[in-house]
Amino acid sequence: MNKPITVLGDLNCNVLKESPERKALSNFLSETNLKQIITTPTRITDSCEPLIDVNLVLSPDLVHARGVTNTPISDHLPVYVELKLKLPKPLPCYISTRSYKHYNPGLFTADQVSFDFFRGRNKFQTCNV
Repeated sequence: MNKPITVLGDLNCNVLKESPERKALSNFLSETNLKQIITTPTRITDSCEPLIDVNLVLSPDLVHARGVTNTPISDHLPVYVELKLKLPKPLPCYISTRSYKHYNPGLFTADQVSFDFFRGRNKFQTCNV
């Protein structure tokens, strides 16, 4: 559909280590034409540093910046991506205006206005609220 696709998430599949899960992810990426753009570990513990939080994009050319930020809150590090997207072009808006440049109030006097429309109709009704 020619739309940018970005998938972010914790897949619990270490992209840095050979495994059946990594092979399945690689097959998925090749079938869907997605690219994994995060290259550094996203979970740091005393025993390992895997890359399990991925960022998959359809077009790496649209990526302005990406990365992993450090935080003391969790052992999972936040992953981010900034895309170069254009705002949709708004549809043209046409505004109709009237010019009063040549307006002459003398052309419209009270004796020229016809009230025939109101003849034979009920008078205005008022309501008490």
